Amino acid sequence: MVLLLIVAIHFAFSQSRDASGAGEATAGHVMEHYRAVRSFHPRLEGSEGETRTLSYLEQVLGQYDISLATRDFSALEDGHSFSRIATATLPGVMPGRVLLIVPLNHAADVSPDSDGSVSLAGAAALIQELAEDSNRPSLSFVFLGADVGDRYLGSRLLLSDMEEQEEQTAAVYLDVEAPGRRLSVQLGAADIPAPRWLAEPALRALAASELPRRQHLSSLQVARSPLAPETILGSYLEHGVPAVRIHDPAPGPAFADPAEPELTTEWAAAYVDFLEEVVRGAAPPPTTSWDRHYIYAVVSDSVFFVGERSYLILLLAVLASPIIYGIAFRSRLVRYVRLVARHMWALVVLAGLMFLFFFIATALIRGIMDFRDFPTLWQYAPGPYFLLKLLISIFLFAIVFQSIRGLPFPRNGSFYSASAIFLLFFDIVLLSVFDIAFTFYFLWGFLFAFFFSIPRSPWLKLLFLLAAPAWLIIGGAELFAAGELSAAEGLLLSPVSGNLIFAFVLLPFLLMLIRIDLMLHRRLRLPHGSTLRAIILGSAAAAVLFASALVFLDPFSPERPQPVDAVEVVDLNTGEHKLELSSPAPLEGLVVSRGGASFEIDTAARRHSLLLAGSPEPVSLSTSKNQFLSRSRRSILVDSPLEPSEVLVAVTSPQEILIFDSQFPTEDVGSGRLMRFAIGPFPPNPLEISFTVPRELPTRIDLELVSRETAFPIESTEPRFRLRTRTRVLQSLSP
Repeated sequence: MVLLLIVAIHFAFSQSRDASGAGEATAGHVMEHYRAVRSFHPRLEGSEGETRTLSYLEQVLGQYDISLATRDFSALEDGHSFSRIATATLPGVMPGRVLLIVPLNHAADVSPDSDGSVSLAGAAALIQELAEDSNRPSLSFVFLGADVGDRYLGSRLLLSDMEEQEEQTAAVYLDVEAPGRRLSVQLGAADIPAPRWLAEPALRALAASELPRRQHLSSLQVARSPLAPETILGSYLEHGVPAVRIHDPAPGPAFADPAEPELTTEWAAAYVDFLEEVVRGAAPPPTTSWDRHYIYAVVSDSVFFVGERSYLILLLAVLASPIIYGIAFRSRLVRYVRLVARHMWALVVLAGLMFLFFFIATALIRGIMDFRDFPTLWQYAPGPYFLLKLLISIFLFAIVFQSIRGLPFPRNGSFYSASAIFLLFFDIVLLSVFDIAFTFYFLWGFLFAFFFSIPRSPWLKLLFLLAAPAWLIIGGAELFAAGELSAAEGLLLSPVSGNLIFAFVLLPFLLMLIRIDLMLHRRLRLPHGSTLRAIILGSAAAAVLFASALVFLDPFSPERPQPVDAVEVVDLNTGEHKLELSSPAPLEGLVVSRGGASFEIDTAARRHSLLLAGSPEPVSLSTSKNQFLSRSRRSILVDSPLEPSEVLVAVTSPQEILIFDSQFPTEDVGSGRLMRFAIGPFPPNPLEISFTVPRELPTRIDLELVSRETAFPIESTEPRFRLRTRTRVLQSLSP
């Protein structure tokens, strides 16, 4: 027996050491690839860094006899890039195919610490993990060029190829910018959620991993709504490709993570294990039906899913409970229905007043930002701004309702209980038309509003009132924690739609509060409106406190500098040479140095322009014409001592322009008389553009060259500001 115990202990510890050794080896691969890819920064479209990255990946894959097939963007008709797409395929034993998609490039202004090198490193390490695994799913690793910002050219080209595929395909878009940050699995976009069979294993893999995470149901709910921002995941879901996106979402200015990204051995090992679990779980099942109406909750390292069928049963059961109660207590049900029907006008008036109060609160919040001349100030304190909006609306509702007691509003407290139940039921029915997953928060409120109507004790009613909006409050808090600024903006600043949503959400709970106020008056002999007066005083004091803090809020400091765009504009047509400064906040206190000269910006505006001496010519533009029969071949050569990040060229004519051929795609932006060339970012320097038009066609060439470089360094002498410098050159000529 002792011998068996010793053998078991030895086996357990040897397994642990092997597993630990495997984890260390995997982490070593990640860190090796990360250092290599990071050294190729910048990996801009068509850059040397991109070429070196692809060569490195080809060397890594070559060790396992895996080829890397590349293609350019010449087949794309309505877009252009100097980048490429590379694909490595690992056949598997399971039906269907999983795409692990990794963006190859990064935005122009990011540092090597957050340029997405860790995504490429994770994909390379995962290939090494699965290359000799005979039980793997069929995998394609796609390294996408030109998939940065909001262009998504790489995904467009990839999706055009996938339309011809017959096998079932699922996609995992790996878009982690920096190591060590909290990860999230994006489960929907463009009003379309990912199917549950793909979402569930991805979330379970993240919850079971030792990686820091930021995963909230509210992000999925926003993705289901019209408030959803446009993201790359939406392109795949709109094309019917089941897909999820793994990323480290920026939480917004108010929740910026000050920690520097750091790649540790523990994080690297957990990262690859997580990716492996995701791609294994993403293998498409034989039948890929989409359950779109699921909801989930993440508790510690566990994920609880409620699918469409289960939730529908739960929804019907909760909605049926008042009906069953009404059958058992028919007299109360009839009385409630008659009360609501008789005083429906009062409900309409109260709803209208609630909308008006939110409208006024929105105008006051906009007034604060107008007073500061800082339209995005709310992004640095979205939670306090939302609380201020709620406090102002509640204050106005309480004070107006207290003032109109002389009007023939119902004195029967049961009316307010019944109306709260009716409104929440109406909200559930209305939301079910769009997506039953939205009804979750109101279903909870409806259930507790029903419980609220039963007891005669005001203290039990108060308890149920406090519980009723619990999930709405949790959902709102998650909305801010997830950094969903697009949805928050729609709710906070929309004068109509956002305020309508707020009015219908908040009104049932205020009606329940009025019911308690009436009950306390009768039971405890408190004066009429004592509860409302307490709410008036409390909400007024809190609103004044929040408003005072927000009026004088200064979100910038040397640790969080104010962003300023400094663009040196050279107009070679007029000889004008100026420096244009712009920022989301006033520029007061900014001092700019350029070429030994210093400029103090004495303005409280968000935009300012400085005239600069001299008129440099940071671009050379020459044209040539080659005529043959009825056609004219015209060429433009653009040469600049500054490396261009963007070259915009347009052809204008008083006649309709007919372009027979061109090396770049063209777009008609002016009723046939203005044609623009689609030239990818970061073009070669010099750049030649050739096109063929009718021989006698009169044309004018308009050029705009943008560079991230400037002729002289442009800096801020104040650490409170951070400048992003550019050069913009304008020139026109008629060849």
